[in-house]
Amino acid sequence: MLIARAPLRISFAGGGTDLEAYYAKHGGVVVSATINKYFYVFLSRTIDDSVQITSSDFRMFERRAAGEELSSDGDLGYLKAILQEFGVRRGLSVFTACEIPPGTGLGSSSTVAVALVKALATLCQRRASKQEVAELASYIEIVKQGRPIGLQDQFAASFGGLNCIHFESTGATVTPLRLSMDVRSRLERSILLFFTGSSRNAATILTEQRQASLNEDPDVIENLHGIASSATRWRCGRRSRRGGCGGWGRSCTTRGSARSSSPTASRPSGSTGCTSRRSSTAPWGGSSPERAEAGSCCSIASRKIRPP
Repeated sequence: MLIARAPLRISFAGGGTDLEAYYAKHGGVVVSATINKYFYVFLSRTIDDSVQITSSDFRMFERRAAGEELSSDGDLGYLKAILQEFGVRRGLSVFTACEIPPGTGLGSSSTVAVALVKALATLCQRRASKQEVAELASYIEIVKQGRPIGLQDQFAASFGGLNCIHFESTGATVTPLRLSMDVRSRLERSILLFFTGSSRNAATILTEQRQASLNEDPDVIENLHGIASSATRWRCGRRSRRGGCGGWGRSCTTRGSARSSSPTASRPSGSTGCTSRRSSTAPWGGSSPERAEAGSCCSIASRKIRPP
């Protein structure tokens, strides 16, 4: 069995500027941190050589006989699309499980995509960089599946830690934010995360925002400019790096006010049904898989991941 995990994330600033409709014209920037809540992927051989996919969170199961084509339809479509990309047609069982409920705005769907890409690349004995894993997960979700989502979740889950992520038409660049242990500890103690008991469908929200950005809606674009500026202030917040977290907190408050001023721009991809607790952010989680015994029961068809 091979086990991989990828961390969920909280977005401090810049959420919504990671949609291509915005960053392709204006450039986007997000400051986010991964937390110690994870999405797990378990890969194992099947006895009858079939392909099986089980999602514990959605309580769904799908099975295909050996050699049968995997459809990319349904709620498990993006997982099947990843298996297709790697040429998986027989002999593999995929089981996914998350530590938090779906639909809480912590990037869980993109996180499981990252974990599965990393797990399959490892299974096929292919070395994949964090950038390659994030790019392939994004390509499958956005291009192949047509999901109206941004890029921040895949890159946050793949790189792990506290990062400033810049988005341009040419690609994404991840810059780790180096904090002293004292500042990091203060920041963790200043963050609380609660599950409110509610969830939402991000696709509807992001579809509205993407269309408004494509139409150059002046109110939406102005709000997104303000959200991008708040992310830049986070990155350049020297006072916070010296030990004061109040500036970052005020930046979050300003960001929330900017969102609430427009129905569409008020709920970009960082909107959550959760808020953070200190124990949730302590490890600033990474995404390295924990590898047990693994065979080569699949062949890789992806052009995105190759040996160096």
